Parts: sequence; structure tokens; C-alpha cells
Amino acid sequence: MGEENEESLDLSGIKDIGKRLKKAAPLLLPLLLLLIPLAITIHVRLQPQDLVPLDRQAESSIMNYVKMQATAQVDKEYPNIPAERKTDLINKKTQEIISQNEAAIHQQIDLGAASLKSRLQYESGSHTYAYLGDIDSYYWLRMARNIVETGNQCDQVINDRCYDTYTLAPTLKPKAYDYYPIIIVWNYKFLHLFNPDMTLMQASFLTPLILSLLFTIPLFLLLYKISGPIAAVIGTVLVNVNVNFLARSLGSDNDIVNVFFQVLFLWIAVECFYAKDQKAKYIWAGLAGACLSFYAKFWTGWWYLADLFILSIAVGMAYIILQQLFMKKELSEIKKQIITFLLTGLIFMLAIFVLYGLIFTTPKGFIHVFLAQLQVLHFKSAANADYWPNVLPTVAEFNGMSLPDVLSNNGAILHIPVFLIASLGMLLLIFPTIRLIKKYFWQLLGLVLFDILLYRLLTTSQRGILIFSLLIPVIYGISLHLKKKEEEFHPEGIFILAMIVCLVTYFSMVGVRFLFLMAVPLAIFIAIFFDRLITILHASLLKPFKPTALVSGLFIGFLVFLILIQPVRGGISIAQNYVPNINDEWVATLENIKDHSEPDAIINSWWDYGHWFKYWANRRVSLDGSSQNNPPLHWLGKLLLTKDEDEARGILRMLDCGSNGGFEHINKRINDTPHSINIINELILKNESAAMELLTSHEFTASEITSILNTTHCDPPENYLITSQDMIGKGAVWAHFGNWDFRKAYLAANVKIVSEEELVARFADVYDVPAETTRAWIKEVSTKKDEGSLNAWISPWPGYLSGMVACKEQNNITLCPFSQEGNVVLVTVDFPAQEVTVALPDGSIKHPLAASFITQEAAIHRTFETDTLPLGATFLQLDEGVFVVFTSPELAGSMFTRLFFFDGTGIKDFQKVYDTTSVFGEKITTWKVAWS
Repeated sequence: MGEENEESLDLSGIKDIGKRLKKAAPLLLPLLLLLIPLAITIHVRLQPQDLVPLDRQAESSIMNYVKMQATAQVDKEYPNIPAERKTDLINKKTQEIISQNEAAIHQQIDLGAASLKSRLQYESGSHTYAYLGDIDSYYWLRMARNIVETGNQCDQVINDRCYDTYTLAPTLKPKAYDYYPIIIVWNYKFLHLFNPDMTLMQASFLTPLILSLLFTIPLFLLLYKISGPIAAVIGTVLVNVNVNFLARSLGSDNDIVNVFFQVLFLWIAVECFYAKDQKAKYIWAGLAGACLSFYAKFWTGWWYLADLFILSIAVGMAYIILQQLFMKKELSEIKKQIITFLLTGLIFMLAIFVLYGLIFTTPKGFIHVFLAQLQVLHFKSAANADYWPNVLPTVAEFNGMSLPDVLSNNGAILHIPVFLIASLGMLLLIFPTIRLIKKYFWQLLGLVLFDILLYRLLTTSQRGILIFSLLIPVIYGISLHLKKKEEEFHPEGIFILAMIVCLVTYFSMVGVRFLFLMAVPLAIFIAIFFDRLITILHASLLKPFKPTALVSGLFIGFLVFLILIQPVRGGISIAQNYVPNINDEWVATLENIKDHSEPDAIINSWWDYGHWFKYWANRRVSLDGSSQNNPPLHWLGKLLLTKDEDEARGILRMLDCGSNGGFEHINKRINDTPHSINIINELILKNESAAMELLTSHEFTASEITSILNTTHCDPPENYLITSQDMIGKGAVWAHFGNWDFRKAYLAANVKIVSEEELVARFADVYDVPAETTRAWIKEVSTKKDEGSLNAWISPWPGYLSGMVACKEQNNITLCPFSQEGNVVLVTVDFPAQEVTVALPDGSIKHPLAASFITQEAAIHRTFETDTLPLGATFLQLDEGVFVVFTSPELAGSMFTRLFFFDGTGIKDFQKVYDTTSVFGEKITTWKVAWS
């Protein structure tokens, strides 16, 4: 008997494990569910590394070649066959060739794709990585490289102050200490432990992935708390596949930080508002303040969340006071609750004041943040306060959107507009249980109908402020709870989540870059809506049959799959189509400068790619994305726009000697921007002795003249000018700023505060503008009702109307075809006589407003006075014939036109040192300025 006992199995341990698993089930289920959004996030965010569009490009290229072969064979065998029959035969022959050579064709596609991809990739050890894709990411990457190489992100530290010496060369630009590069470096050091081939660039690419995985956890907890596991899965997945969010963060720009802190703060705020224990509420309030204080180290716009927190506390206080009055009870009974709310707000603000106002900055800085908030929406003025142009209205991410466009931009799920789903989700957060839905069924139904009608109104309205009308049904829904105290009802939590949707929507109408901030608040309410919908469907369809847990789980899982499949596919699609903007040819161009220039050399071009230049060439620039709204914006535009090579050279010398320092020294004395501009424009055309005479004639002192000339006529460092294909499309922008009329900018700013007679006299005496012209300008500017029309009045938006077109000789006449919107007109040019005529379809003969005639020896520019069209034409005469580029009149004969299209023909002081064409067919040329 004893032997039998010894040999029998002891199952008590297994039973204990079973009991433990049963006890742990409430914890294991959330952990298992959390793996779903984490896995999807990893899958989506790694897609850009595969460069999928290049597979499609290679396949398309090979298939086009196969079709060309098939067409050639059909043409040879059936030369006289009708077109319709011919198309059928070509398609059949194409399929025949493919079927007969399938393996070889697939091999060619693979080889073609590998070749294309190799020009967008780099190698590190045994690994191959895609280049970091966007532009702004290289700003952070360069600072991260500084940290790794020198231990400090600053280019220079003077008196404990950090300076960027690369962004506004040759001046030093003070900069705040940025913390995103530190995160990149931490990530790099961590990943390098597991992969010795890990590069700083690849770690930078993976940083948004790591932060996405991290913020998914608090977002999951937030949704789990207010709505349960179904909402937690749906909401976290929706955020991580949101197309606007992915578009802003698939590279390694720091927008990911904004979503990270938005999620972290909302989770802490909800925990604070939902906390039952007073002590816990105060702790969460302090953590919320601390969260925003750290957020302030990454983004200056953090304050909107602080405002929402305080406003939500006020809503909570108002609610309990109204509830007490509604129930006809004494306010003294809720004294403790009011004190709790007040202390919560006080602790929140105290945490911000201590961390942000005392440790991170100063009390003055703390006060300034809250006083200067409204200025955030005032970045679209045509001119800055000093009459210099404002670049921000032209930056794509700051373009505004109408309210209907913002709403539709968020797409649909199951053919229901996302924004409508979110607005309904707001209502269902107010009625979180089936019991409450049944209790307030008719009121809820009325609110749903109101929401639908309101959504229809918003999709047709141009009044952005109406977005806040979404709060009307929310406030009414909250008011229904005034009749009875409900322990689990938290109006302040509902309000902060609803208000953030309205506020971020309004931000997005001001600048499209803020669209990504809508991802989290919309996803929260969408998740709540579908959670309630699934709960109702389950209760209605399955519960009467008493389903098993497995059946219920399969039913819920299927519905969640149906909801998420479309958004996940959308996220995967946008991630797969994310291709790096930079490529081997751009890298080679910039590394060529690094290898053949002195360390103090300066690179000039339009500002967009400045961060690339600084990182890959490791050389300074006159302007980039971090310094774009500075005076070199005008000078770079003017350099590209001018017809005068000496002026272009003078502008670059001035920029390389002292940036805009010459103007600043002159204007410090004169205090008149348009007048100072006139002087500097004249000054840069002169040699040093003539420049000294000019300044003397304007009664500058010897010391002032020395200071000015040091910044305009020094012995400049090496200068490289890059012209590239992208600058054609940007021509309207750089030409607009290069042609900026400071006199008109002054007039626009002063026309309402200075009398007409004073303006006329000043413009005649100081700016040499005739009285009749000034009066005409005054009338014109009075008709400009918005910043956009004012901007165009100060300076037009010229552009390129064609590429380089070959002209033809016909009967000793040179004819150049000009095509616009499918219509072709012939432009006749007599090069020796510098005559140009345009034959219009109605039989009339016109002249372009401006024309330039370029040869190896000379450049002649002409304007026509009568019978003109708003057209510019730049003609090039070579041995092989005449070529032309059609433009707006302002761009005729411009330096960019001659350098980029005509390969610098006739230009002496800009020497081509490198020329290449990228994998995407972009022409990129590097020019070195000959100073001597």
C-alpha cells in the first residue's frame, strides 16, 4: 500500500498552479490584450525599412519593358492591323512573354528593386539600413552626434550658454538645451548593447517606435479605467495606426514627444479626477504638474494641457455646486469637496511652479508662459513687426484648413465619419452603463440626433469657432446627472477629454501640423463608442442564449477585428509608402563638399534642406528650418532671383561675412528699415573703398563704417551654392521673399496710424517714391482684407511655367512652343535683335513682359512696354540651337534659371564643382563661388 502511494502522482502542485492562474486572470487578461497594440505598433513602424514602393517601381519598370517588347513584335508581324485589335494582341503577347520567362522576369524585378533600394540605404557591419527619411530629423540627429562625439550637443559654449554655430552662419545662435537628442542617444546606447552594428541614425529612426510602445501602456490603462478592455484595445490600436500621427513621426522628428506627453498627462489627469481617496487625488495632481513641467522641456506649447486641467477642475466644482442647489441642499455640506477641488488645482499649479518656474526656468518665465499664450495663433502675419517678411505662412505644415476639411481629414470607420463616431462617444462616456442608457434612453436618443445634425452643420460651415458647439450636448448630458449623486460620475474627467477634441480641432484649422494631436482624443471617444456598441450587441444578441466565455470572446474579437481592419491597413499603407527623401546622390553631393572644403566653409541654398547640409557635409549654412524666419530668408531669395551676377556674389559675401549684420549696424543708426535696405542694396554692389565712400556720404562715423564693412566686405570663407530640382516648385516662395518690397511692408503697417500726407512726404523724401505712386499704394492696401492678399500685394508669387524647351528653326525663324493647360502657342524669337512675339489663338500678337537673352559671352535683359502678356522668357543660344524657359516676368534671366536650367552658361564667378542626378531623377548641382 505504501509503495503504491510512493509511486502515485502528486497533483497538488498543478492544482496550486491552476488556482494561482485563476487568481491572476484579472491581471493576465489585460497583459495579453496589451500585446495586441504593441505587436501592431512594431509591425507598422518597421515598414519603412522595407522600401516597398521601390519593389513596385522595379516591377513597373520591367513590365513596361516587357510590354515594349510585345508591342515591337506585334508591330513587326501585323503592321496594318486596326488599333483595337492591336491592343488585344499586345496584351496577349505580353502575357505570353511573361509566362515563358517568369523566373527571369522575377529575377530582374528583384535585381532592379535591390539596385533602387541600395541608393536609399547604407551599410553598417552586416546590417543594411534605410536612410533617415525626412529633413527635420537631421536637426536632432546632428545634436545627438555632437553628444556622442563631444559629450555636449552645443556647437560652442560661451559663459555657460549654449550656441548653435551652424544654423545662421557666421553668427552664433543661442539655443535652448534640447532633450530629444538625449533620448536618441540613450536609445542608441541601449540598442547598441544588443546589436553592435546599430548606428546612431538607425537608433534615431527607432526612437519614435520605442516611445510609441511606451505611451501605449498609459493609454491602455486610461481606456481600461474609463471603459474597459475592449475600448483599451481599440483605442490604443487606433492611435498607433493613425495616418496623421504616422505621417508626422515615421522619421525621427520630435512630434512623437507631443503625443507621448499628451497621453501621459491625460492618463494622470483621469486618474486624478477618478481617484476616490483624497490623498491619491493630490498625488496624481502633483504628478500631472510634474508631467507638464517635463513636457515643457520638449515643446513650448505644453501650456494648453495645463489650461484644460484647471478649467476641468472649475467644471467639477461648478457641477457639485449646481447639484447641491438643484437638490435644494446647503452648500456647507459640500465644503469638503470644494476644498478638495481647490487643493487639487493648487497642488497642480504648485508642482508646475516649483519644477518649471524655479528649477527649470524662473518665476518670470513661469508668468510669461501663461500671459503669452494667445500669441501662438498669430504666426500668419504677412510681415514681422520689423517689416521683414514672415516665412511661416508659406511653410506647408502651417497652412490652415477649413473646419469641414479638418473633420473629413480624419476619415471613416465602417463608412461612418470618424469625427461623428467620436462625438457620439462623448455622449456614451456620460452614460457609461446599460442601466444609465436605459434610464436616460429618450434624452440620449435626442442628444444622438442633435449630434448628427450638428455634425452635418459643422461639415458645411466655415466658422471654426463652431467646433466648440460640440460641448453643448456634452454639457446637457452632464446636467442630467444633477438630479442624483452618483459616486462613479466624474464630469471633470468627461470635460477634459471632450474639450481637448474641440481645442485641438481648432488648432488644426490654424495649422495642419496640429492634426496629429487629434489622434489620441479622437481614438479615446471612438473606442468608447465601439465598446458601448459591442456591449449592447452582446447583451441583445448573445446574452439571452447564455453563451460560454469562449463564444463571447470570439464574438467580441470578431467585432473588434471588423472595426480595426480598415484603420490598420491604412496605417500599414502609409508606413509602407514612406520613402526617404534623401538618397545616395544627395549624400555624395554633401560629402563631396565636406571632403573638398575648409571646416569654416558655408553652404547656401534655399533653407529647406539645411539640416541635411549641416549633418552630411558637417558645414555651416546661412539658413535652415530652425532659423528660417530670419532676414537671410530675403537675401537668399534675392540671390536666386536677381539677374545680376555681381549682386548675387555681393549678397553671398555679405551673408558669409556677417549674415544680416550689415543691415543691423546701418539700421541701428538710421532706424528706418526701408531706407537701410536701400543703402545695403547699394553697398553690396561696391568694392570696399567705394563702399566706404558711400557710408561716409550717409554720415556714418569711422568706427561705424568699420563695423559695417566687417560684416559686408570681409575676406569671406569658402562658399558653396546648391541648386536642385525641388527649387523649381519652390520658386514662387523664394522669389516672393527675394522680391519683398520693404516700402510696401512699411506702408501696410502704418497706413492706419500715419496720415496720408505724412506718408506721401516721407516716401518722396526718403524712399524716392513719386507722390502719385504712394497715393495709389495707399488705395490699394486699403482693399486688402486679409494677410494673404496683403502678402501678395507686398510681393507677388512668381513661378516657373515650363522646363527647358528646345526651339526649332523654320524658314530662318526661331519658334518656341509654349504649352499651358493643353493649349500650345508659338513664341517667335529674333535672338540678334532681342525681339520676342507671342502668336495668340485669336490672331493677336503680344510680347512677354520680360525676356532675357543668354549666350556664353553675355546676358541681355529686356522689358516690353506695349501689347504685353504677364509672361517671362529666358532664351539660351548655343551651337546646337536655341532653348527657352518660360516663367513669370520676375524670374526671367534670374540666377537660378541660368544656373539650374542653363548649367551656368555665361556666368563667371560660380564654378560648377559637382553635378549628379538622384534615383528619383532630381538634378543636383554644387557651385563654388570664386571670390578673387
